[in-house]
Amino acid sequence: MLALAWEDVIDLDKGLIKFNRSVVRGAYRVTKTKQSNRVHELLAPAKEALREQYDLTHHLKPVSVDVKQRDNRTMKEERVRFVFYNAYTNAPHTHDKSIREGFFVNHLKEC
Repeated sequence: MLALAWEDVIDLDKGLIKFNRSVVRGAYRVTKTKQSNRVHELLAPAKEALREQYDLTHHLKPVSVDVKQRDNRTMKEERVRFVFYNAYTNAPHTHDKSIREGFFVNHLKEC
């Protein structure tokens, strides 16, 4: 989800998205297999969250990222508008650590 871009949202009203890339240890890469590039239909709460996120990040300018291809050598530049940004750095998330340690762990401790 960290690498989800607005260009991957097929239909916001229906909640259809397609994962085309992931981010692993700060590096963007395509999904493992072509079969991994499939359309997902979001549940109602996720659709609502995506609609709310739309107002926050849809208008941002595209950023260029290098995406490693399936041959593990070739890089392809993509210009995308990421759905999720780090609220502290105002930059796309490049690692799950910021979410895990900055939000999730604290949330679990409070629960």
